[in-house]
Amino acid sequence: MNTLASGTAGRKPPRAPVAPPPAPSREALSLQARLGRRGLRLADIRTVADRTGLLNGLARGLVRLTLDAEGCAVAVRTAP
Repeated sequence: MNTLASGTAGRKPPRAPVAPPPAPSREALSLQARLGRRGLRLADIRTVADRTGLLNGLARGLVRLTLDAEGCAVAVRTAP
């Protein structure tokens, strides 16, 4: 008679926990309001608060970078 050992053979290992995206900061929320429907060129984002908001918004998925018709980088809001 064959005896099978109980165990985890053949099972997938447990997944490592994934960290949730960071909560939007005050800066990210104010930048998102300034972006409106058209967005802002990256050259127009000059203040430290706007840069912090941009980085936080990118990490959270609230802001996306794209190019306009002239080839300039533009920060735009993502659809809710």
